[in-house]
Amino acid sequence: MTVHDVARGLPDIPTLRDVCRSMAMLEAVLNPDGERYYSYSRTSPHLAAPGRTRTRSLR
Repeated sequence: MTVHDVARGLPDIPTLRDVCRSMAMLEAVLNPDGERYYSYSRTSPHLAAPGRTRTRSLR
């Protein structure tokens, strides 16, 4: 199996964006006062490239 085979199995960008956003929201609802493992930010000031305003993170 090559990296190209793995990449073909990945979801498209809009689907991945929705999944990341959903995981972050679900965690926020289920654990409102705890430390976050997933996060989603619509705007991120540290991204310099125009049009790249969304970030997801996994700790």
